[in-house]
Amino acid sequence: MAVIDHPCVTSRDGTAIGYRQEGSGPAVLLLHGIQRTGQVWAGAAAHLAARHTVLRPDLRGRGLSGAPVRPEDYQLERLADDLEAVVLAAAQPLDIVAWSMGVSVALAFTRRPAAQCVRRWVLVSGSPSSAGTAGWFRGPSLAEAEQEAIARAQAKGMQDTASPFAVAAAWLGAKPYDFLEDLPPLSGPLLIIHGDADPECPLEAAAALARRIPGARLKVLAGVGHNPMQDAPATVYKLLDEFLAPA
Repeated sequence: MAVIDHPCVTSRDGTAIGYRQEGSGPAVLLLHGIQRTGQVWAGAAAHLAARHTVLRPDLRGRGLSGAPVRPEDYQLERLADDLEAVVLAAAQPLDIVAWSMGVSVALAFTRRPAAQCVRRWVLVSGSPSSAGTAGWFRGPSLAEAEQEAIARAQAKGMQDTASPFAVAAAWLGAKPYDFLEDLPPLSGPLLIIHGDADPECPLEAAAALARRIPGARLKVLAGVGHNPMQDAPATVYKLLDEFLAPA
């Protein structure tokens, strides 16, 4: 089992961003979704660490990281700041694998100069626009969205979750957006992984992104829901091994 270190970096606004680092080799960063932490990638990280240096950040309000008290500090661009801080700290070319809301964070990050050091992109179960995630939370207020986050975590049996406040603030701060309109050219090849039974991000959202990016590869997983790492881990690991293999 690889030794897991817990470095910490500082985001643009001073928020401490912690992450897990394990393994050795070419770097790959695994980014979680709106209601989870880097622990959602624990299985994939253990697999990849045999050949990669694996970084698993916790975005603000989650796990190892600080938790600002103002709702506006959880807007999508602030989450992209957190990702940027870890990428800059890595100080080397790396691959980014993002899941769920992490896809939106990664797409926001593509506009930053630091994104040019990303060799390859893997986007899992995400959407390039807020329209593709419309059913996640319905409460228009912060308090209502917090209660929905609590109920959603309980219903899904989630472990290692973000604080309900962080979830609600990130959700309300992220709408509306549409990266299909002005997405810059990506710094490297793109693989999109999406289950055709995903009830939270419809497959068409992934297909629209694949059509938008020249050369993008879309891998549709039959019968798989929103969390392919849980539903079909062996398939996901095989896809990652193939796509992230050294050139």
